[in-house]
Amino acid sequence: QRLQQGAGQLADNQLGLQIDETGSDELTTLSRSFNRMSTSLQLSHDELRLKSRMLEEEVLLRRAAQQRLEGMNLELERQVAERTRSLEETLELFNLFMHHSPIFTFIKEVTPTGSQVLQASENFVEMIGIPGSQMRGKTMHELFAPEFADRIVADDQRVVANNTVLSLEEELNGRRYLTFKFPIQRGEKRLLAGYTIDITEQKLAETELREIQARFLQNEKMASIGQLSAGIAHEINNPMGFVSGNFEVLVKYVNKFDEYISLLEQLVQEENNPRHHELVVATRAKLKLDYVQRDIRQLLAESSEGLDRVKRIVRDLKVFAHTDIGQSDPTDLNQCLERTINMVWNEIKYVAELVRDYGVLPKVNCNSQQVSQVFMNLLVNAVHAIADLGPEQLGKLVVKTWADSSACYVAISDSGCGMTEELQRRIFEPFYTTKEVGKGTGLGLSISYELIKKHGGELTVHSVLGKGSTFTIRLPLEAKNMNAEQEEQGHD
Repeated sequence: QRLQQGAGQLADNQLGLQIDETGSDELTTLSRSFNRMSTSLQLSHDELRLKSRMLEEEVLLRRAAQQRLEGMNLELERQVAERTRSLEETLELFNLFMHHSPIFTFIKEVTPTGSQVLQASENFVEMIGIPGSQMRGKTMHELFAPEFADRIVADDQRVVANNTVLSLEEELNGRRYLTFKFPIQRGEKRLLAGYTIDITEQKLAETELREIQARFLQNEKMASIGQLSAGIAHEINNPMGFVSGNFEVLVKYVNKFDEYISLLEQLVQEENNPRHHELVVATRAKLKLDYVQRDIRQLLAESSEGLDRVKRIVRDLKVFAHTDIGQSDPTDLNQCLERTINMVWNEIKYVAELVRDYGVLPKVNCNSQQVSQVFMNLLVNAVHAIADLGPEQLGKLVVKTWADSSACYVAISDSGCGMTEELQRRIFEPFYTTKEVGKGTGLGLSISYELIKKHGGELTVHSVLGKGSTFTIRLPLEAKNMNAEQEEQGHD
């Protein structure tokens, strides 16, 4: 009965149930076995429950880990997507920069036999007519002329071999470029990268700046020399005053001595005293009075010419030094030029054929007398330059005028001997002349330069040695108010 109750309770999951084991019969033995079985089932059940709880905890841990992993995976995917978008935007911006940038970029593979384009910006089409996408895989000799390609390859090989940076200026198709090349490492392979900048406009600007600086220095030099010339003219003018006065008196004295000698000789002849007459003749011969009287006249004439020349130099120095430009009026430069040609025509007609090429000019506010002086200086210089070639044949003298929206221009060209670059740089310096002594003061072009500058204009020269020279005058339409300037200086 106890066994039956225990079995029923065990079936109802009452594990660990124990029944009475007293006695020694078979039922007692069976009871003991039942108790051991019940105890074993209880232990197994307890162990199973423990393992089940451990398994459940492990499952929960794995689920939590999986959820964390899924979260990390989602975050990683988000970061990858964000990074991808950032890289795509960066690449797009870089491509836009490379497409619109004036800088030409490239990457090459350099070998002992040559260099080959791996990557190049699309704007190379502006330099060589081929976009960067079509340059990939091509060698330098496929892209450039042989001699130019040889220089590029030699430079590329030197950069990679020496692991150095190279910068150089190059000229291609009439434009100037500045190129930088440097080595880069890609895994085990050494490549060459670089970029090129078009510096044509910069070079032109630098050239223009140097010309402006040169003109500025010339203007400064002219201003300094002008001040110096004013002082020199003043210092020369003072002694010239009394030298000229004394010279005029000396000429009168010589005339009186000549008159006195002539009277004495006449009286001796009228005296009819042969001895006195012979003494006068002998004394005249001994003193060489015939020669002296002839030579003193020549000396006086040469001295007078020299004094006149010094006066002209002083007058020219004053014109060069003084800032007074005189009265300005609307002037027809073509008529002014024609009047000047008429004045010097006698010098032109035997030396050169004159070609007139007059354009239609508006009137320019200027001092016509001083502009005529400039025209005369330039025409006479042109005639002398042609004459220096010899009298074998007539030269050619071309006078051309034209105008644009800002100025009128007069160009005087000759087929003369031309000038060296050194002479062109110095041609407007005072007292600088290539003429022999006595034939030029070296002030004509200096004065011309100053007069045109004071009108707000420019006087320039272009010359080729052995072929001739061209002097060009530029007078602005909106010229300075010279009359107001003169009045202001008068008040000062």
